[in-house]
Amino acid sequence: MVTKEGRKTPGNLLRQAAERAMTMAMQIGALWQARGAPVETRDRFEQRYAEAMGKVVKPTILVCGYTGSGKTTLIQAICGKDTVPDDRIGHGKPMTQAFTQYDNAFINLWDSKGLEPGEQEAVFLQKTQGLVTQLQADPDPRNHIHLVWYTIQGPGARVTATDLALIRRVFPNVIVVITKTDITRPQQYEAICDELMRNGVAREQIVAVAEEDRASLQALVTLSMQSLPQAYRDAFLSAQLVDLASKQARAQTVIHSAAASAAAIGAVPIPFSDAILITPIQFTMIAALAVVYGLPTEGVKVAVTPFIAEVIGVLSASSLAKLLPGFGSAIQSSLAFTLTEVIGQLVGNWMMRCCTARSQGQPLPEFQLPLDEVAQMLRGVQRG
Repeated sequence: MVTKEGRKTPGNLLRQAAERAMTMAMQIGALWQARGAPVETRDRFEQRYAEAMGKVVKPTILVCGYTGSGKTTLIQAICGKDTVPDDRIGHGKPMTQAFTQYDNAFINLWDSKGLEPGEQEAVFLQKTQGLVTQLQADPDPRNHIHLVWYTIQGPGARVTATDLALIRRVFPNVIVVITKTDITRPQQYEAICDELMRNGVAREQIVAVAEEDRASLQALVTLSMQSLPQAYRDAFLSAQLVDLASKQARAQTVIHSAAASAAAIGAVPIPFSDAILITPIQFTMIAALAVVYGLPTEGVKVAVTPFIAEVIGVLSASSLAKLLPGFGSAIQSSLAFTLTEVIGQLVGNWMMRCCTARSQGQPLPEFQLPLDEVAQMLRGVQRG
């Protein structure tokens, strides 16, 4: 007796082909992982990643203020502990006696050492103005200071003449960040805002933040995105680890675009117009996602390359669907779209977890491609 599940219906044939595809993919993935990703595969992906990184235009942000106003803590809260680890606070790469530079593939950050109590404010002002003048004189605008976060600690409830001189006369594009507002009384905060506004600082350029208050950090990230020149906003979005929703939105655009491109190639009824042509689209998509989520270059080389083999295994196995009679190139288009979309979502979700780990100073989580989930999506192609 032939059961309903055993009949050779198009739906059952598709499910059986998907299951065979996943079995082959698992075998290929396991074999390739054991041997290491093929050199050609690795090189092709790294080429796509290098091309994506070549389009990154890094912003430079100067973080300035008195000692104890939370400058370095602010950098760490926004850009993560792999940019400024706990044991490197105050001990980054010294560029001058007064400033420290922290940088990564997506952002440059200058951190002033701060004005110490009793130090001559005129000297501090002179050093700061000297750095700004030096950088702004560079003929390449990419080396300029594009934004300043000027920190004033809220509990001090005080705006000095040096604060005002720097904010009004020295800095080209400044956001005033009132820090430690979790321990600041409302009247202290209002007193600072009133003094700043009396001296020409717009209220919308003043942001209150607290280290553990994610909403306040989000407000600073949003205002920074609006204040930066257009050319530097994408890299800032990649560098920051606070506004993950905007990263996700950008990632969805990347994934949907790649899936549409894969579907277009899969619809062409020519021999071997499947994984061989779709794979470069997958590489480009994963490289673009790595940029959107701001993965460190070292992390991409160490953590991303291993799962490329699994992706190739799945795509190669998908050609088994050709064995299904009566579906032709239409199925190829559907499978190409679905595989690209599913892989993009899985990789994007993993990269989101990487952002969380980086913000907490933890190692990047291991990536695993859940083949059962991919198989389930393939089974849904026919129903769709």
